[in-house]
Amino acid sequence: MVSKKLANKYQYDDLLIRSKDPYANAKYEVLLGWLKNKKVRTVLNAGCGSGEFCFMLAKEGYKVTGIDPDQDYIELARRNVDKSGVRGCRFETAKIEEFVAKVKYDVVIATDVLEHIEDDEKAFVKLANFVKPGGIVLITVPAGQYLFGYHDVKLGHYRRYSLKSFGEIVPSGVRTKKLRYFGFFMIPVALLMSKIIKKSYPVASSGDANKSPLVSRVLKVIFWIEKKCEFVLGTSLLFLGKKK
Repeated sequence: MVSKKLANKYQYDDLLIRSKDPYANAKYEVLLGWLKNKKVRTVLNAGCGSGEFCFMLAKEGYKVTGIDPDQDYIELARRNVDKSGVRGCRFETAKIEEFVAKVKYDVVIATDVLEHIEDDEKAFVKLANFVKPGGIVLITVPAGQYLFGYHDVKLGHYRRYSLKSFGEIVPSGVRTKKLRYFGFFMIPVALLMSKIIKKSYPVASSGDANKSPLVSRVLKVIFWIEKKCEFVLGTSLLFLGKKK
């Protein structure tokens, strides 16, 4: 049951349709590809939301711990994992800044999390501290401050990032291995919806093949290209770092 004091209903509603969001799932697939053939067993997903990426990771054989500061999101993740039948996931209510890890993880992941935290640099250092030496840090954040608008305000974002501004917050103990834009073809959509019309992005609902079969096919092609090709701009940044 959702609490009467839901912190951010807009964000909660966004999580309810996350499993159908082709944009989010395409980003997850890029990150999964980056983990392939690496010696990884344990994963911490910080800011796991409703748990969709945790389930994808668990299906690949990883042992996943998901944390989120919002109890409603954790309860949603637990309900979702029960429905999915996926094993290898556990969830805990905790903020990144306050989480006490009993072990060091092979991989720490934070997808669309740092933009919600005022002191993102401090949070990044904390995330890196959860990783074993030689381990991996995977991060995604929204890109392009020029796109900051309705969607960001409703989700409680402090900022969006560029390659330069993101590079400035990478901890000294983490070596950047990959840093790329994602969502080049979504820039016009973001500008239109968030800056002009000022409504939520329609990507998740548009990806529903039952409701919009033609649009769904187009999005599949677009995100296939996005996964294969790197562009000079985008609506998201994807990062892979290795702890020194």
